[in-house]
Amino acid sequence: MNLSELIRRYGDDKVAVQKLDDSATSLNMSQGVTKITFLTEEPLDIGGTDRLGLIVWMERDRVQAIIDEAKADTPPETNSGATAKSRTIYWSGTEDDQARELSKACKARCKQWGKEDCPRPDHFCTECEHDMAVALRTNDPKIIEEIKNDRL
Repeated sequence: MNLSELIRRYGDDKVAVQKLDDSATSLNMSQGVTKITFLTEEPLDIGGTDRLGLIVWMERDRVQAIIDEAKADTPPETNSGATAKSRTIYWSGTEDDQARELSKACKARCKQWGKEDCPRPDHFCTECEHDMAVALRTNDPKIIEEIKNDRL
């Protein structure tokens, strides 16, 4: 199982992120090994911290680019909490890809909502369809152009 699948199953909204840059109290490198000491607010007992901590390393520049892109893609909120405009998600995939991602999304949503099974037998609720579209999202300009032309 990869990290994305673990987090998706655990629940994205239940995962806390703590940047080492913000919590490190010392950084030392000796003989090619870096020692990092950091502080956390996670409670500790004899068995370790209450929650499991994982260290994930990502390229700094790429993370910043992804954060910047996400900020640009996030529509501003109105006072009512509704978004002022919506963004189109362009996605591409075979029928098998769609069925697989829709099924995964539905299982995750049912778990999130505390339900045994999807209330819609076809799994086509708005939330599951959105999750499927996000999973099959494409930024390929050629595919996006084909999708746009296909709609006309």
